[in-house]
Amino acid sequence: MASLPSQRVLMRWLQGLVVVTSLSLISGTCGGNAGRVFDPTPPGSDDGGGNQNGGNNNNPPGPPSAPTDGAFMLLGRPKLSALFPASGSQEIDVQAPVVLWFSESINVSTVNTTTIGIRPRGSAGSVAYTLLNLIEGRCLALLPASNLQTDTVYEVFVTSDLTDLDGKRFKVPQSGIVGSFRTATVTSGLPPQVLGALPFSGESGVPNDHAAVLVFSKPILFETLSNGVNLTQGGNPASFGTAVSHANDRIIEYQHLDDAADLGVLLELAVDTSITDREFETHPLETPFFSSWTTATNARPTAIRIMEDPPAANGSNLSAFSVEVDLPARSSDGTLFLLVQEALSSGRLESQQSVLAGGASTVSFELNLEKKVGEALLRDGPLVLAAYWQADGGGERTTARVLDGVLQDTVPPTLSRFGPPFASVPSVFYTDLAEIRPYGLASEPIAKVIYNDNETTTKERETSFPSPNDFFIGPAVEPGGFDEAELEFTLQLTDAAGNSMEQAAGGTAVRRGFLGNQAAQGELRVVAFDSQSLQPLNGAQVYVQNATGTAWETMGTTGTDGVISFDDRDAPGVARHGPQTVTIVEPGYHSITIFAVDSSSMSIPLRPQSTTLDTVSPNISGASTGTVQLASPLLRESGSDRLDGQLSVDLPLSFSTVEVRPDRPGWFAGFHGIQPYDGDSGTPVYGLVALEPRVLLDPSGDDMPQISPILVLGPSDNQMNGTSEFVYQATLTGGLGLDQPIAESSASLAARIPGLDGPALLGVGPVSGTNAEAELEEGFLAVVAAEGGDQNQVAFRVYLQDDEGDQALVREFVTVTANPGSPVALDLPDIPVVGAPLNQDYPVTLSFLPSLAGPGYYHLTIQDSDSPSSEWDLWLPRSFENGGQVELPTLAQEPGGSGDAPPLLTGTGNAWTVSAEAYEMRSGFQEVGVYFTQFRRDHRAVARAIAGDPFTVTLP
Repeated sequence: MASLPSQRVLMRWLQGLVVVTSLSLISGTCGGNAGRVFDPTPPGSDDGGGNQNGGNNNNPPGPPSAPTDGAFMLLGRPKLSALFPASGSQEIDVQAPVVLWFSESINVSTVNTTTIGIRPRGSAGSVAYTLLNLIEGRCLALLPASNLQTDTVYEVFVTSDLTDLDGKRFKVPQSGIVGSFRTATVTSGLPPQVLGALPFSGESGVPNDHAAVLVFSKPILFETLSNGVNLTQGGNPASFGTAVSHANDRIIEYQHLDDAADLGVLLELAVDTSITDREFETHPLETPFFSSWTTATNARPTAIRIMEDPPAANGSNLSAFSVEVDLPARSSDGTLFLLVQEALSSGRLESQQSVLAGGASTVSFELNLEKKVGEALLRDGPLVLAAYWQADGGGERTTARVLDGVLQDTVPPTLSRFGPPFASVPSVFYTDLAEIRPYGLASEPIAKVIYNDNETTTKERETSFPSPNDFFIGPAVEPGGFDEAELEFTLQLTDAAGNSMEQAAGGTAVRRGFLGNQAAQGELRVVAFDSQSLQPLNGAQVYVQNATGTAWETMGTTGTDGVISFDDRDAPGVARHGPQTVTIVEPGYHSITIFAVDSSSMSIPLRPQSTTLDTVSPNISGASTGTVQLASPLLRESGSDRLDGQLSVDLPLSFSTVEVRPDRPGWFAGFHGIQPYDGDSGTPVYGLVALEPRVLLDPSGDDMPQISPILVLGPSDNQMNGTSEFVYQATLTGGLGLDQPIAESSASLAARIPGLDGPALLGVGPVSGTNAEAELEEGFLAVVAAEGGDQNQVAFRVYLQDDEGDQALVREFVTVTANPGSPVALDLPDIPVVGAPLNQDYPVTLSFLPSLAGPGYYHLTIQDSDSPSSEWDLWLPRSFENGGQVELPTLAQEPGGSGDAPPLLTGTGNAWTVSAEAYEMRSGFQEVGVYFTQFRRDHRAVARAIAGDPFTVTLP
């Protein structure tokens, strides 16, 4: 991951992040406002100069505004240099735009229907119009919202509230009117006219980088421009681009292409009568048009750079920083001006240096934003740096070269809260993972997190792409242990500008969802919590009984902390020991039973009956057609986690969404152009690949919307390098219970990233019969290592689903190597097929195929047909599989009691169905001392069986 420069206050925005956090204004040239519509000023409101007094020329200047690249700034007040239609014009088409050409760039934020307007003579206010900003505010086109009235004199007015970029006000004529024209008596049938061209004919000293603009009286046929317009210099084509249409083909712009070209020359613009309008019976241009102007002899600065040494000002250590400006060759002595302007406000600093005539050079400025110790001259936020040159003696001046996207940040960040899921106390971090990886929200985007705890563990994480939601995620630690002892830690946050917190923030990690590794010995502590929010459940009913021998049933309810303790140590002959079966029932949640676990501490998750789901709309670019294999551990389908972590999406996506799990960070990758299995390890598997640049995408939560993943597809490493490396193959055996045909299949390569609930897919591939292959995207390995994962070993995974819906996933770890060699042997798990119950009187004995070939757990789910939202989760270790038979708990509140009713409906007309999962873990797995999320993380294989036949349960 990229490292942050220290002590920085001025920085370039991270470009990958800017794409998703902001939208640029669209204009005709280099950033103006082409789409702003101004409503007409109602009669009787502010006159806008309409009372013939022209506004107040004596008002003080307005605030300065940040220039844009190519802006033209002069001393003195702005003037109107040209107006189209020209004042006094007759028979103007009612479709004509009104175009004003100013002596310098105008602050377009001061343009509205009270500062510039068009109105019929004798009327107040202005007609509604859309503003088109060209040539960085020198050319302002007013596009009436509807056609003008026929045979009407229109006046164009400007008031002194219109200002330039320095805040200087427009000097208004006494009448307030800058021009007038009369419209034609007909609405159609007039031939088009060239109302004018900009720069206007005869103008001298025009900056050579200015665009050329043609203004027509009505929409013209765009295709006729190519042969009808010529822009030349000395009889040869000048350095202008192709025509760009604006205002429905009424205004045509030709942008200048090369700042080093067309200096100190006469430019000529010729328009012939081959140009036509777009009416049913076309009309050619009424008369030819010719215009010429002379350009300035000096070009604008070519570049601005912020120098990193010495470092820029930061936090309480404000200091000077250097800026370099590159100048092209100059024909005369002059002065180079450098402005530093607040982009969103009016604060501005200015510096200048004399520069002698001569060749290209670099000028250095030493700037200081310090007003006094600890106080900055400019406000925190985005800044704009602008440089322009002017010849001595008030001679010609260049346009500005602008460096924007610069940020001043002198305020250290603060930590707002941990999560989501959010605890009631902001400083508490809940997790149900075996490791602790704190994440949460800060006061601004965070680039580095340093973690410390009382165990003297120190780790840090940096990111090149701070979250636009001000979300941060720190490094991961694995403290071990299986209890609810709170872990104290501190975090030191550093923002995207390099400011570090003044003091590290303290936090507390609370761990959920495990079966402790200490035997009961007469005492059992049970915690009930919401599996999604990780919040404790108050008032849940907890039933406990011995799993073998005398049941010794008992029942209690959890407190506000979700905890209940059963202590039989002082009852001789009754002391609870050995494997216990624990059942928790809570309204609004699916009930759960943990069978035959000998543990003194159990933290048990209950699934909410109304599970919160979220959707995202992936932003996929780089390919417009085909299929992308979207990979993420957050992917869900019909409310359940996708076992393979993959989903095929067809391009273009349009407004398609995918279902994801909220409240947890996620990894998103995409693979395009996956080839069918060919048995050749020398053939690349896919063509294009993408990884979400923030790597661990922000989770959604109460205060955070889900961020849509951005996937910019580009050539895979193999395609880029012209190789066929890191292509792994596998052969498949086993899979008893998977029927033919196979309806869905995939192969993949995955890594485990600490703090991520599920695998991070690093490559994908196809499956064909008993063969599979997958290509590893080598470039993803560095990202895995940066996030604390193992880049030397990955898991080869194969997923199959038959046409009935039974599913199997198997994985084996393989060494990362460019040339994997022999195929990996993968033994598919058998399906734990559900059979008919052995009886129908409660407590029912369920049956299933004991399919586990190694240590692990079964997860059975009972669903109630009369109440589909009500389910019962059953977890039992392989040591308790009992040949595939399990009797449900008695739910008695005391030894020998009759037992409460089960949490699902019973009786005639009702039916239960059972589905099953089997998690086969690796050799050495212990049935206690495990987090529930480790079944998903550490399995060797997973098998899912569809629900068996429905059956009725009756109470005795």
